[in-house]
Amino acid sequence: MLNYAKESNYTATPLFSDLVHNTNNAVIITDLDGSIKYCNQGFTKITGYSFDEVKGKKPGAFLHGPDTNPETIDRISRKINNLERVNESILNYHKDGSSYWLQLDIYPIFDEMERPSHFMAIESVITEHKLKEKEAEDKKARLEENISYAKKLQQALFRQDAQDQHFFEDHFIFDQPKDEVGGDFYIFDSIQNKKVVFVGDCTGHGASGAILTALCTSTVKSYLQKYKTLSPSMIIEKSQEKVQELLEAGKVDMIRDNMEATLMFIDESKNEIKLATTSQELYYIGEDDNVKIKSQKIKVNGKFEIQDISIKYKPGSMIYAASDGFKDQFGEANGKKYSSRKLQELLSNIYTKQGEEQHKDLKMALNSWKGTGESQTDDVLVVGIRL
Repeated sequence: MLNYAKESNYTATPLFSDLVHNTNNAVIITDLDGSIKYCNQGFTKITGYSFDEVKGKKPGAFLHGPDTNPETIDRISRKINNLERVNESILNYHKDGSSYWLQLDIYPIFDEMERPSHFMAIESVITEHKLKEKEAEDKKARLEENISYAKKLQQALFRQDAQDQHFFEDHFIFDQPKDEVGGDFYIFDSIQNKKVVFVGDCTGHGASGAILTALCTSTVKSYLQKYKTLSPSMIIEKSQEKVQELLEAGKVDMIRDNMEATLMFIDESKNEIKLATTSQELYYIGEDDNVKIKSQKIKVNGKFEIQDISIKYKPGSMIYAASDGFKDQFGEANGKKYSSRKLQELLSNIYTKQGEEQHKDLKMALNSWKGTGESQTDDVLVVGIRL
């Protein structure tokens, strides 16, 4: 009679023998050299080999194949040599040459004198689980590849050179995507002696948002140069229409509001801003001013169209354009959104600081509100400009 490993506390009773013989799992008993002394019907069903065919043979000699991982084999061998329990998954081969995945559980067996005498392996097929695991790994790899491509695309489009960094004497760009890449973007340009600032928020985030961002960015840049005499509202609308046209041509299922945007033409010679915004967060804050600028829309032929807004500004004031990510961030402490009111309050408290300091304050405020237990809700972009 055999006494099995102490931790399992098994004994070779008739009931136990019957269970081993009839289970669908494979059960093998080998001597200390690894030669097979017993295998059950489950082993035959899984491998295709009968007991007479494998008696006295070592399992690896006929079950391992070209894609069996040698490192796994080494780990199993080391543990067996040390009389340790083995728990591993391994790729084996059927008698007909087809491969399958097994979960191995191998125990040393001790005799009445507590001397090692045999090993028992219980094996279950996990091929379906491994295929699903591989499918998940492949999906993850494809996603990472898409994100990497989107990131390179964004870096190429939004690379800041020295001219961009000194476009304004004092400004900041707080850009914190939800994932590695995002759907928020900005453009600095000059047209007819005016400084142009475009802040966009494309539908979605992650790789899909980033690729749509690339499409929106190239379209807006093209239209800024093509329609230099058009108003901000017309350029936004034409850009939205063109992006939608391209998406429909490519049979991409995308909602019609593919991009929220703010476009500003800043005329420093007249201390004047001409702007249009769809529904973004837009604030003008100075010594005597603290205004949230709302989108102006009128109904034309049953459709709402955005209108231009003109602002006479005082030098030293700040204008901020932001996507909805900051105000919509949920807080860990109360589960509520940050809100437009709190964002305007924060900006009015820091607007006198240099742009670099304002950037730090915004980052600190967002991360403090979000906390460690709440994930970031959306891409966040805030552009602040000292006028």
